[in-house]
Amino acid sequence: MKNIERREPPSMAEAETYRMSLWGEETQHNGRAEWIRGEQKVEVSHMDWMPIQITDITSHLSQVQIWKYPGNYQIQNY
Repeated sequence: MKNIERREPPSMAEAETYRMSLWGEETQHNGRAEWIRGEQKVEVSHMDWMPIQITDITSHLSQVQIWKYPGNYQIQNY
């Protein structure tokens, strides 16, 4: 697929054509793919449910640095 640079949004027909090229055609996945067999062998451990207490939230919020630089996650604390 090649990149197309545009300055205006595509028309509704162009957007629909693009969407149909991605999602409109029915396909079959390769059920014998090596990565699928590897994932099937991985054991998944289940986590126990632990309710969140108000004290847990207030404890963590008290450690948040106000007006700190957002960092990698781009979440601003204030």
